[in-house]
Amino acid sequence: MNNINRVLLVAVISLWSLGANAQAQFGIRGGLNFSNQLEKDDNQTYSSDNSARVGFNAAVLLDYRIWDIFSVETSVMMSTKGFTRNTTTGLTNTETLVKLLYLDIPINAKVTLGLGSNFSVFGAVGPNFGIGMSGTSESTTTIANITSSTDSAIEWGQDELNDDLNKLDVGLTAGGGIGIKSFQIGGYYDFSLLNVSPRSKNGYRVKNQVFRFSVAYLFGE
Repeated sequence: MNNINRVLLVAVISLWSLGANAQAQFGIRGGLNFSNQLEKDDNQTYSSDNSARVGFNAAVLLDYRIWDIFSVETSVMMSTKGFTRNTTTGLTNTETLVKLLYLDIPINAKVTLGLGSNFSVFGAVGPNFGIGMSGTSESTTTIANITSSTDSAIEWGQDELNDDLNKLDVGLTAGGGIGIKSFQIGGYYDFSLLNVSPRSKNGYRVKNQVFRFSVAYLFGE
């Protein structure tokens, strides 16, 4: 476990330890992801042909209440990211599917307004720390009705020549939704603040973008 992973682990354990002895609710959350990547440099946007990849999110969460309407919510979440791309040049068509799996740790400031005994609305915003866990790139190329396929594993690291993506992603999460008794239905947008590519020549950068929809169930007070 490297130093980055240790810091994130200690931060999450500390928050969850506070929740065990405070006015807090534990819960579970799951739903759908619609992910993409922004890929560009100072001269060109390479992701203009991208389409969203459909995936999932699944998390355990802690909502730590500080005041009546204000709380801090953190979770440990498995989240799919990546994109699909379809490009055609002359007689050549290439379909690419990049599948990424991240361990995300969002820490959100959350405001919840009650609309009666059983209903509420909420908004949340805060940083999101992601760790790349696994990934593959799958390409299918068709040239004049002849098709070939290639699959390769995503290499995580900071080597500009040999690695595909940095393992650490730091971003921002913003979202909101409604609460019905112990259930919360929400929509969120996660986006990278850092360049997740190990390459930066000529302003080259890659950033994850995820629209996330989920349903949570909260236990406890």
